Amino acid sequence: MLRLRFGSATAFDHRPLVVPSRTHWVLLFLLLGTAVVLWAFLYPEPSDIRIRNDTGVPLTLVRINGIDYGDVAAGATTGT
Repeated sequence: MLRLRFGSATAFDHRPLVVPSRTHWVLLFLLLGTAVVLWAFLYPEPSDIRIRNDTGVPLTLVRINGIDYGDVAAGATTGT
């Protein structure tokens, strides 16, 4: 086994990390809170807005207000 320190091994080389219970709860709360915030920003709610392309040329990678509509052909409308 490769050791990063020189010298003889002591009883404290493989000491487990002991963290108080309150710290565990705080870290768990922060992790879950961060996950919820990131999920809300990465997956916006679907929109009822429809887009009609009247430009005469196809539009690619259409994105409005963080919502991806993809490619819109000339004269086409997004959605149903």
